[in-house]
Amino acid sequence: MRPRAGASAREGRGTAEDAVSRIDAVLSPQAPVLWYLRLGERLGGSPFATGTLAFALLLAVYLAAGMIRLPPAPGTEAGESTGTALFFALTLSFLLGAATSIFRGAQRDLDALADPDADALPAALDAAGAEPADAVERVRPWRETLTRYPRGAMWTVSALGVATGTMHDFALGGAVAALAAGEVPSTTITAASASTIALWILMFQLASPLMRNAVLFSRIGESVRIDLFNLRRLTPFARTALRPTLVIIAIQAAYPLLWLGPESGARGDSLIGLLASLIVVVGLFFLPMRGIRRNVAATRRAAVERLDARLAELWRRRPLADPVDAARRSPTPRGCSSSVASSGGSRTGPSGRRARAACCSTSSFRR
Repeated sequence: MRPRAGASAREGRGTAEDAVSRIDAVLSPQAPVLWYLRLGERLGGSPFATGTLAFALLLAVYLAAGMIRLPPAPGTEAGESTGTALFFALTLSFLLGAATSIFRGAQRDLDALADPDADALPAALDAAGAEPADAVERVRPWRETLTRYPRGAMWTVSALGVATGTMHDFALGGAVAALAAGEVPSTTITAASASTIALWILMFQLASPLMRNAVLFSRIGESVRIDLFNLRRLTPFARTALRPTLVIIAIQAAYPLLWLGPESGARGDSLIGLLASLIVVVGLFFLPMRGIRRNVAATRRAAVERLDARLAELWRRRPLADPVDAARRSPTPRGCSSSVASSGGSRTGPSGRRARAACCSTSSFRR
């Protein structure tokens, strides 16, 4: 069955009510607010203030641990770890500060879609007979879900972050590898190892809710109303995809700080985090746009099919001309004389006129 326009123009997606049921399946409006968002709100809700404070605190920790020494002595452990300390201070503080912008920005994008003037709410709300004010209230759980995450799932992703960070530090030959070999790591190595594990935990705690939000926007995009002459109102989907990917790309730009030491370099074990973040970037960019892309494509196909059906109907209703009259008004095509002669009729008699008309009609179709 070909997709139809409107609420049912979805490739095998079922009714509009089913689409909203798919949205409700990923909701968790009663879950706790993400801890880094609560931290940002306690600090005034300013991403810059949150990031700056976190950066200052991390620098103080690294100074106390001996990772940074001013001025750094060349060839010493502290001198070689200065770039590492700057990397972790920048990435951890930037993620904590940018988290507020990412998740609150997603809420603003959903508000733009839920605005009655935008006329872009899922068509299932129309099917339910919802008024504009009721429709905005209907999407309130969607808005709350964007900044919340179930406690059990958060503990699970945190454990995954600890496991991944531990394996990564072991591959780097950090404190985990030293403890496994029965050695006591230095304070500098311990601080670097703890930062590696903390960064993996924070990345998991950010990436998991962001992926869930990407799935939510993808399913909203499957049922949103499409106006092919006004696609600009769908820009909230693009903003939701771009905002977190740009933040992670900015984090990736800090990786050269790890290679500032005299014995450092772009080793394979130091590129593990870079490659993992690249996978997250691809997912966060394409997943929110998946539903709206399919929706727009299905709506375009439906519009073309309606136009094609209308043209076919007009073609069937066109007035048909009399072949004899058409033949009289057009010159005799080449080859008609021989056809008439071979048919045994004269060029001036009734049978000759009929043969000549049939020949002209056939020649017209062939051209």
